[in-house]
Amino acid sequence: MSIELYERQQALIELYSKLLEAEAEIADGAEGKDFFEVAEKLRASVHGTG
Repeated sequence: MSIELYERQQALIELYSKLLEAEAEIADGAEGKDFFEVAEKLRASVHGTG
C-alpha cells in the first residue's frame, strides 16, 4: 500500500468518526449552526476582515 493511499484511508476514517460523533450529538438534542453564518465568519477570518 502506498503512503498516499494509507493517508487517504486515514483521512476517511477520521471524517467518518467525526460524522458519527456529530450524528450522536444531534440525536442527543444538540442544535447545529447555520452554514451561511459559519461560512461568513470563516471567510472573514481568512480575509482578515473579522
